[in-house]
Amino acid sequence: MENKPKRRRGAVPPQRGIYAIECEDGRAYVGGSRNIAKRWCDHRYDLRRGTHKNRLLQKAWLTFGETAFQFVVLEVVQNGDLEAAEQRHMTALNTVERGFNLSPTAGSPRGVVHTAETRAKFSAAGLARAMRPGERGRMQGQSNPAAKLSDREVEEIRQMAGTGLFKREIAAIYGITQSNVSRVLSGGRWGASCHPRQFPA
Repeated sequence: MENKPKRRRGAVPPQRGIYAIECEDGRAYVGGSRNIAKRWCDHRYDLRRGTHKNRLLQKAWLTFGETAFQFVVLEVVQNGDLEAAEQRHMTALNTVERGFNLSPTAGSPRGVVHTAETRAKFSAAGLARAMRPGERGRMQGQSNPAAKLSDREVEEIRQMAGTGLFKREIAAIYGITQSNVSRVLSGGRWGASCHPRQFPA
Protein backbone atom coordinates (compact mmCIF):
# COMPACT_ATOMS: atom_id res chain seq x y z
CA MET A 1 0.00 0.00 0.00
CA GLU A 2 1.44 3.33 -1.06
CA ASN A 3 2.04 5.85 1.71
CA LYS A 4 0.67 9.25 0.72
CA PRO A 5 2.14 12.39 2.30
CA LYS A 6 0.00 13.67 5.14
CA ARG A 7 -1.49 17.13 4.80
CA ARG A 8 -1.75 19.29 7.87
CA ARG A 9 -5.30 19.76 9.13
CA GLY A 10 -6.75 22.94 7.72
CA ALA A 11 -3.98 23.35 5.12
CA VAL A 12 -5.15 24.76 1.79
CA PRO A 13 -3.88 22.87 -1.27
CA PRO A 14 -1.85 24.93 -3.76
CA GLN A 15 -4.01 26.69 -6.34
CA ARG A 16 -2.99 26.10 -9.93
CA GLY A 17 -3.90 28.68 -12.53
CA ILE A 18 -3.43 32.08 -14.14
CA TYR A 19 -2.89 35.36 -12.30
CA ALA A 20 -2.36 39.02 -13.10
CA ILE A 21 -0.35 41.74 -11.41
CA GLU A 22 -2.30 44.89 -12.21
CA CYS A 23 -1.05 48.46 -11.96
CA GLU A 24 -3.31 51.45 -11.41
CA ASP A 25 -2.11 52.93 -14.74
CA GLY A 26 -4.00 50.18 -16.61
CA ARG A 27 -1.07 47.89 -17.41
CA ALA A 28 -0.82 44.32 -16.20
CA TYR A 29 1.46 41.30 -16.11
CA VAL A 30 -0.05 37.85 -16.71
CA GLY A 31 1.57 34.66 -15.47
CA GLY A 32 0.78 31.05 -14.76
CA SER A 33 1.79 28.90 -11.80
CA ARG A 34 1.13 25.57 -10.14
CA ASN A 35 1.08 27.46 -6.85
CA ILE A 36 -0.40 30.92 -7.36
CA ALA A 37 -0.03 32.14 -3.77
CA LYS A 38 3.66 31.21 -3.62
CA ARG A 39 4.31 32.78 -7.01
CA TRP A 40 2.86 36.06 -5.84
CA CYS A 41 5.06 35.96 -2.76
CA ASP A 42 8.09 35.40 -5.01
CA HIS A 43 7.12 38.31 -7.28
CA ARG A 44 6.53 40.66 -4.37
CA TYR A 45 9.78 39.66 -2.66
CA ASP A 46 11.85 40.43 -5.77
CA LEU A 47 9.96 43.65 -6.51
CA ARG A 48 10.47 44.95 -2.99
CA ARG A 49 14.21 44.25 -3.23
CA GLY A 50 14.46 45.80 -6.69
CA THR A 51 15.78 42.56 -8.21
CA HIS A 52 12.83 41.45 -10.34
CA LYS A 53 13.85 40.02 -13.72
CA ASN A 54 11.05 41.87 -15.53
CA ARG A 55 12.52 45.32 -16.05
CA LEU A 56 9.20 46.94 -17.03
CA LEU A 57 7.35 45.63 -14.00
CA GLN A 58 10.21 46.59 -11.68
CA LYS A 59 10.40 50.11 -13.09
CA ALA A 60 6.64 50.63 -12.65
CA TRP A 61 6.82 49.28 -9.08
CA LEU A 62 9.56 51.77 -8.23
CA THR A 63 7.71 54.60 -9.98
CA PHE A 64 4.20 54.13 -8.57
CA GLY A 65 4.88 52.23 -5.36
CA GLU A 66 3.57 48.96 -4.00
CA THR A 67 0.11 50.33 -3.17
CA ALA A 68 -0.51 50.96 -6.89
CA PHE A 69 -0.52 47.22 -7.59
CA GLN A 70 -2.97 44.42 -6.93
CA PHE A 71 -2.75 40.67 -7.45
CA VAL A 72 -5.72 39.02 -9.16
CA VAL A 73 -6.46 35.35 -9.86
CA LEU A 74 -7.81 35.25 -13.42
CA GLU A 75 -8.51 31.55 -13.77
CA VAL A 76 -8.10 28.37 -11.75
CA VAL A 77 -6.76 25.58 -13.96
CA GLN A 78 -7.10 22.34 -12.05
CA ASN A 79 -6.42 20.25 -15.15
CA GLY A 80 -5.39 21.08 -18.66
CA ASP A 81 -2.73 23.13 -20.39
CA LEU A 82 -1.52 25.90 -18.09
CA GLU A 83 0.54 27.65 -20.77
CA ALA A 84 -2.39 27.66 -23.21
CA ALA A 85 -4.56 29.34 -20.59
CA GLU A 86 -1.81 31.85 -19.84
CA GLN A 87 -1.45 32.65 -23.54
CA ARG A 88 -5.20 33.18 -23.86
CA HIS A 89 -5.26 35.74 -21.05
CA MET A 90 -2.10 37.47 -22.31
CA THR A 91 -3.78 37.93 -25.68
CA ALA A 92 -7.10 39.05 -24.20
CA LEU A 93 -5.44 41.70 -22.02
CA ASN A 94 -2.80 42.59 -24.64
CA THR A 95 -0.11 42.49 -21.96
CA VAL A 96 2.78 42.44 -24.45
CA GLU A 97 2.04 45.66 -26.32
CA ARG A 98 0.22 47.44 -23.50
CA GLY A 99 1.44 45.65 -20.41
CA PHE A 100 4.45 44.18 -18.63
CA ASN A 101 4.90 40.81 -20.36
CA LEU A 102 8.23 40.88 -22.19
CA SER A 103 7.69 37.75 -24.27
CA PRO A 104 4.69 37.22 -26.56
CA THR A 105 4.93 33.48 -25.90
CA ALA A 106 3.66 32.10 -22.59
CA GLY A 107 6.24 30.11 -20.65
CA SER A 108 9.09 31.05 -22.99
CA PRO A 109 11.58 33.95 -23.46
CA ARG A 110 11.12 33.58 -27.23
CA GLY A 111 10.27 36.86 -28.87
CA VAL A 112 11.66 39.13 -26.15
CA VAL A 113 12.96 42.38 -27.66
CA HIS A 114 16.50 43.17 -26.47
CA THR A 115 18.48 46.39 -26.64
CA ALA A 116 21.41 46.76 -29.04
CA GLU A 117 23.81 46.41 -26.11
CA THR A 118 22.18 43.14 -25.05
CA ARG A 119 22.33 41.78 -28.60
CA ALA A 120 26.05 42.57 -28.66
CA LYS A 121 26.45 40.53 -25.47
CA PHE A 122 24.64 37.59 -27.09
CA SER A 123 27.08 37.78 -30.02
CA ALA A 124 29.94 37.71 -27.54
CA ALA A 125 28.32 34.69 -25.91
CA GLY A 126 28.55 32.83 -29.19
CA LEU A 127 32.23 33.71 -29.37
CA ALA A 128 32.73 32.55 -25.79
CA ARG A 129 31.24 29.17 -26.66
CA ALA A 130 33.66 28.77 -29.56
CA MET A 131 36.75 29.69 -27.54
CA ARG A 132 38.86 27.18 -25.69
CA PRO A 133 38.57 27.43 -21.87
CA GLY A 134 42.05 28.86 -21.53
CA GLU A 135 41.28 31.67 -23.99
CA ARG A 136 38.06 32.93 -22.42
CA GLY A 137 39.80 34.86 -19.67
CA ARG A 138 41.56 37.02 -22.29
CA MET A 139 38.33 38.81 -23.30
CA GLN A 140 39.34 41.92 -21.39
CA GLY A 141 39.84 45.60 -22.12
CA GLN A 142 38.61 46.76 -25.53
CA SER A 143 37.92 43.18 -26.66
CA ASN A 144 35.49 42.69 -23.77
CA PRO A 145 32.02 44.17 -24.54
CA ALA A 146 31.54 44.85 -20.82
CA ALA A 147 34.26 47.14 -19.48
CA LYS A 148 32.48 47.38 -16.14
CA LEU A 149 29.46 45.85 -14.46
CA SER A 150 26.73 48.49 -14.43
CA ASP A 151 23.12 48.18 -13.35
CA ARG A 152 22.15 47.65 -16.98
CA GLU A 153 24.64 44.82 -17.32
CA VAL A 154 23.27 43.19 -14.19
CA GLU A 155 19.89 43.18 -15.94
CA GLU A 156 21.49 41.78 -19.09
CA ILE A 157 23.13 38.97 -17.12
CA ARG A 158 19.73 37.96 -15.79
CA GLN A 159 18.28 38.03 -19.30
CA MET A 160 21.13 35.90 -20.63
CA ALA A 161 20.62 33.35 -17.88
CA GLY A 162 16.98 33.16 -18.87
CA THR A 163 17.94 32.17 -22.42
CA GLY A 164 19.90 29.14 -21.22
CA LEU A 165 23.50 30.39 -21.26
CA PHE A 166 25.79 28.70 -18.75
CA LYS A 167 27.19 30.74 -15.88
CA ARG A 168 30.73 30.09 -17.06
CA GLU A 169 29.89 31.61 -20.46
CA ILE A 170 28.31 34.69 -18.91
CA ALA A 171 31.29 35.04 -16.57
CA ALA A 172 33.67 34.91 -19.54
CA ILE A 173 31.79 37.67 -21.35
CA TYR A 174 31.82 40.05 -18.39
CA GLY A 175 35.21 39.07 -16.98
CA ILE A 176 33.80 38.08 -13.60
CA THR A 177 33.70 34.81 -11.68
CA GLN A 178 30.90 32.24 -11.82
CA SER A 179 30.20 32.86 -8.14
CA ASN A 180 29.63 36.55 -8.92
CA VAL A 181 27.20 35.57 -11.67
CA SER A 182 25.37 33.42 -9.13
CA ARG A 183 25.15 36.39 -6.76
CA VAL A 184 23.71 38.58 -9.49
CA LEU A 185 21.08 35.97 -10.37
CA SER A 186 20.11 35.45 -6.74
CA GLY A 187 19.82 39.17 -6.08
CA GLY A 188 22.68 39.16 -3.59
CA ARG A 189 25.40 41.75 -3.05
CA TRP A 190 27.38 42.15 -6.24
CA GLY A 191 28.78 45.70 -6.22
CA ALA A 192 32.46 45.82 -5.31
CA SER A 193 33.01 42.07 -5.63
CA CYS A 194 31.83 41.94 -9.23
CA HIS A 195 34.20 44.36 -10.86
CA PRO A 196 35.89 42.71 -13.86
CA ARG A 197 38.95 40.67 -13.07
CA GLN A 198 42.22 42.16 -14.18
CA PHE A 199 44.54 40.00 -16.24
CA PRO A 200 48.15 40.73 -17.14
CA ALA A 201 48.66 42.19 -20.60
